[in-house]
Amino acid sequence: MDNLVINIKELENYSEEDLPLQLVENPKIQNKLFKHDYITYEKGYYKFKYVGILVVENVIIKCYPKYIKTDDEEEIEKLFKQVLKVIMKYDSTNDNPYETNELDDVSFHEPNLFINS
Repeated sequence: MDNLVINIKELENYSEEDLPLQLVENPKIQNKLFKHDYITYEKGYYKFKYVGILVVENVIIKCYPKYIKTDDEEEIEKLFKQVLKVIMKYDSTNDNPYETNELDDVSFHEPNLFINS
């Protein structure tokens, strides 16, 4: 099965119609996102509270910062790459606070976060 790539803006409201069915209708994926507080659901809208790359099952979620205002896909990719470089630099100078036994179904890889199936 091919991976599905989704571009998401941090803290923006997404209705179920805005998101692919693979994400909305898969409770296993949703449970992992909710469990680790990467996503909220209020008044019919999903909101992602994460910047970076999440890989859950066969879904790749690229969450870019709220301050990226353009709709131009090429510009988003360019700015997102800069954000990932900053995350990598930050992660290389700080201990990862998530490296605990509490997150048994999560493994971290700079700069990406992979949630294992």
